[in-house]
Amino acid sequence: MTRDTQINLTTTQMYLAAQIATIRRIRAICGKRKAAHDLPDGKEDEFLAAKAQWQNDIEGAMGECAAAIYFNKFWDGGGFWPESGDIGRIEIRTTSLPSNRLILYPNDTDYGRFVSVVGMNGRYTLRGWIFGHEGKIDKFWEAPRGRFAWWVDNNILRSMSEFDEDLKNG
Repeated sequence: MTRDTQINLTTTQMYLAAQIATIRRIRAICGKRKAAHDLPDGKEDEFLAAKAQWQNDIEGAMGECAAAIYFNKFWDGGGFWPESGDIGRIEIRTTSLPSNRLILYPNDTDYGRFVSVVGMNGRYTLRGWIFGHEGKIDKFWEAPRGRFAWWVDNNILRSMSEFDEDLKNG
C-alpha cells in the first residue's frame, strides 16, 4: 500500500463509532476526566470546551474504526480496558487537520505502535505510524496548547506499508 491510505466509513460504521464515543464522553464526564492536550479544559469557555470534547471523541472513534478496517481487525471500541490499545495493541491518534502532528503522552508505551489518522465526517487517511520511543525525543517535547506532550513531525512517520511488513516479520 502507499504511504497514505484512504478509508471511507459507511453510515452504519459512523453510527457505531458515534455511539462508542458517546459512551466514552459520558464516562469522562462522570469520572471528571481532564480534557486532552489539544482541547480547552473549560476554564476559558465551558460551552466551547464541551463542544470540542464531544467532537474529539466522535472523530477519534471514527478514526479508530477506519484504522480497524485497514488492518482487517474487529474494532470493539477500545479504550474500555486499561491494558488494551485502540485496536488490540495498536494506538490510533486522529486529527481533523492534515497539518496537525501525531501526539504522544507521557504515559504512552515506548514500544507501542501509534498510527496517525487524519480526516473527519467518515473520510479518513492513514498517514503513517511510529513506535512510541521514536517520537518521544526532546525536539518534539512542547506545549503548543498549554500542556506538554511530544508533538511528532509528520515527515518522520513510517509508511503504512512498513507497518504491514513489521507485523509480518514479528
